[in-house]
Amino acid sequence: MSREQLRRRRTSSAWPDEELGTLIQTLRRNTMQRQTDVAAATGISASQLSRLERGRRTGVSIDVLIALDTELAAEGRILAAARVVPPPAAALLSPLHRALNGRRLVDRTARAVAAVHHSALGEQLWEQAGSAQSHRVQLAPLCRAAGLQVDLTDGRNLAVQLSEGRARVTIPVQPTSPARLPLERFLTAHALAHTLYGQTTCTYPRTNTDEDAATAAACYLLAPSELLNRAAEDLRNRYSGDSMWSVGGAPALAEAVASRLGAPGWLTVRRLAEEGYLETIAEENCECSD
Repeated sequence: MSREQLRRRRTSSAWPDEELGTLIQTLRRNTMQRQTDVAAATGISASQLSRLERGRRTGVSIDVLIALDTELAAEGRILAAARVVPPPAAALLSPLHRALNGRRLVDRTARAVAAVHHSALGEQLWEQAGSAQSHRVQLAPLCRAAGLQVDLTDGRNLAVQLSEGRARVTIPVQPTSPARLPLERFLTAHALAHTLYGQTTCTYPRTNTDEDAATAAACYLLAPSELLNRAAEDLRNRYSGDSMWSVGGAPALAEAVASRLGAPGWLTVRRLAEEGYLETIAEENCECSD
């Protein structure tokens, strides 16, 4: 490694994990390259690349990740697995980029930027579904348009199995349970997101980068901003004579909105928090306590 490469080597907070290592190894083998060849092309040692492919949690610089992504023609997949925002994308976020004094965006900021993408996909799908006049997003036409057939089955363990144009969803909840329909809708939206992102496997509820992306997109799809805000404001108007706290505050709002949207409670709470409703309730509670 040259002196210049050593100088530019900066330890990143994006630590490699088993998923990142497996991806790098798969891409290298797909391009029929040896570890020594890839290591030489990216300015690292073969032993360091070997440790990285095995998921060893050793520090790795962003420059090395970028070099690997370029050398293996990963088109950003390595950077995404490492939770790193590519420099060109960071540069496009110029105000934020300048505020960070030129630092590359990693980890929490990368997740926030990814959320913008997932939000846009969810909102776009909602518009395509023609659900503007409905309280709930209609998933069936979206699945048909994506060429996805979703088969719902009962079972002891929750699972989503993806194959060509088909998703087999196993649900460990009784059909008569009130929790059944929201879970069905979430898992359907989750499988649809995998399909639209070109992902062929699903490990939910075990998480990884792909699962986080599919879950985020499903959250925005089932609770798009307009439908969420409409439901929340309708409930506020219904209880206009009282504060939100007097009708149960956050739990009451979340339960009512979740019922309106046909979405799981945790998903609704997540989206209400993102839209600022939980903060509003807290402020009203403080006013009531004064």
